[in-house]
Amino acid sequence: MENFDLKTKNKILQNIKQDIFPEVNPMTFLPRLLLIHMLATAFVMAICPQFGLGLFSNGHYGLTTLFMQVSHEFCQAACGAFLTLTSGLAIWLPLKITQKEWLYSHKYIFAGIMLSVTSGFFWMRAPDIHLLEFSLWVVGSLIVLTTATQIKPSYSAS
Repeated sequence: MENFDLKTKNKILQNIKQDIFPEVNPMTFLPRLLLIHMLATAFVMAICPQFGLGLFSNGHYGLTTLFMQVSHEFCQAACGAFLTLTSGLAIWLPLKITQKEWLYSHKYIFAGIMLSVTSGFFWMRAPDIHLLEFSLWVVGSLIVLTTATQIKPSYSAS
């Protein structure tokens, strides 16, 4: 590279950097992640009717029966954890490596947005829920989010 002027060297280095570390525009994949989160939430609600929502709203079917055998409080926390885990996996799996890296580097912001969107949905759908039930759900979600954000993911070729 000794025969090139500084402008040409910078352009070559910039092209190499772009090939190795491509720019990630979060606006191209974040709306898709929100849609995946909503679909995962609908799926989870069908088998774990949190706050009386879902296909099995009586609570006699699905995971609610299993979780309620321990206690009502455990059921609220376990449903929050199950929803967060299911949604997180559904969001993570279809991402490209560069998108996973971007999401991992912004994990706390994204986790906060995901928790806020879900909490807002619950408050709109079931405004008469008790603060204790909702708090236990948040605790279950935070346990999963905290555990997931402590793990440095390994990336496979996608």
